[in-house]
Formats: sequence, C-alpha cells, structure tokens
Amino acid sequence: MAEQGLPVTVRIQARLQDDQRAEVIDALFEALLARVSPPSRVTGSELVVGVHGEPRAVLAHLEVAPVDAERVVAAILDLEDGLPQGSRVEINGASAPFGRLQGLAVYLNGTRLDADVYAHGDLQATVDALTLAAGDAGTLWSHWMGPAETALYFYGGDAALLRTRLEAAAPGLPLLERCRFVAVAAQD
Repeated sequence: MAEQGLPVTVRIQARLQDDQRAEVIDALFEALLARVSPPSRVTGSELVVGVHGEPRAVLAHLEVAPVDAERVVAAILDLEDGLPQGSRVEINGASAPFGRLQGLAVYLNGTRLDADVYAHGDLQATVDALTLAAGDAGTLWSHWMGPAETALYFYGGDAALLRTRLEAAAPGLPLLERCRFVAVAAQD
C-alpha cells in the first residue's frame, strides 16, 4: 500500500512525555486502523515541543487506504470526547478540528521557594493530593520537569472546575507555593 496510501496527520493537543506518545497515541491509532481500515497503518509520531523542550502536542502520521479514508477520518473525529480541544485531523489539504477535553497545567515553582520546602517536600504526595482533589473533574495525564518549573498536565471536561478543585487543595501543599495554573490544549 506504500505508494497508494493517503497521508493523514492527526495533531493531538495533549502534553505528553515521549514514552507516552509511543505507548498511548501510537497504540490508539494502530487499534483504530485495525478496526476500520486494516490495510492502513501508523507510519510514525512525534512530539511538538516548545521552549526548554516542554511538550505541546503529538503528531501522529498515518497512511490510509484511499477507499477507507472517509471512514478513518470519521472514526478519528469520533474520538472527540476523549481527546483535548484543539486537536485536528488533516487529509488532502483539508483540516477538521475535534476534541472536547480542556487542559490545565499546574506549574510548580522550582527556584523561588524556601530551601526547606524543597528539602522536605514530597512531590509524589503533592501529585496524589492533586489527583484526589481533581476527583471526577479531571485526570492527570502527564508531567514535565523543566529548568525552573515542574508541570503537571490535567485534562477534563471543564478547566474552570478543575482549577477550582486544584486551587482548593493548594494551601495544604507546600510545593504549590508560588505555583501557576495555566489553561492548555486549545490555545497552543
């Protein structure tokens, strides 16, 4: 099928680590293609990164059997409820947006807290507390450790509700002093 396949690019507006890209996104599209177009295949994927290597999105590259192109695009668009806003599928010069989840990044300050907070702060306990606080409003998908901040990426149906829940947990978590909450997904 190499010469006659149609190239399809899917931009998933999720901030993931490279190993998650391979394990989650590639597997998602391999399963989708096996179900709706067995001759089609995933030809690769890549991270889109920003300043300091922070993940911004994932690009999945597919080669789709022309006879199945419409069915494949429809199946990708059906993934809307489980993927972030701002995602796009592109084929033959046309592009269609999809995705309903809203993203919220919590940036933990890595340089401006008291030394005692860094020495005794428990990052895993902080992550666990935020995950519990998020409840059914969202899920922690990934993280990133940069030169001055550590980011935790949550996705859910309503970023404002998710932020409210996470901010409510912040006063009891020393590593969240001077943290930032930033909406992600559709704006990237």
